[in-house]
Amino acid sequence: MTQTLTAQDLFRAAYENRYTWDSEFPRYQTKITLEDTKATHIGQIQVKAAIVCCVVMK
Repeated sequence: MTQTLTAQDLFRAAYENRYTWDSEFPRYQTKITLEDTKATHIGQIQVKAAIVCCVVMK
């Protein structure tokens, strides 16, 4: 039998299974490179405990 899920069911499942850092988590930082057929884009990603994500591309 196929189960039908509503958007609310999916959001609830995502919320209940999310990862959270404690308040002492300093941050996660990495470099990222995106290449397409016309250009290469280099950037940096930072994730902080307050669930703030910043992507800077140059």
